[in-house]
Amino acid sequence: FTDFYQDKYSSTVDFVSDPDQVASNSQYATLSALWFYNKSVGSTKLDATSASVTKVTKRVNGGTNGLSDRQSIFNRAFGVLVIGPLLSGGIPF
Repeated sequence: FTDFYQDKYSSTVDFVSDPDQVASNSQYATLSALWFYNKSVGSTKLDATSASVTKVTKRVNGGTNGLSDRQSIFNRAFGVLVIGPLLSGGIPF
């Protein structure tokens, strides 16, 4: 992440020597999470099936520990972010 961030933002910040910067800065935390997801999961398509959540969980965590909780959270988020707006006419599919 340090190399990516330094190249992208012409920065000298070093997250390897000072990882607390990621923990204490929400922008760094968000960017590092997105960078990790992109590197670890890449083009894995995520949809409303447990197989997709299982596949992403295995790629990110190396196993299925906590899978049922993650599936439940995904289902709630999917309902709020996709189904809710669809029902109110907010997403024109």
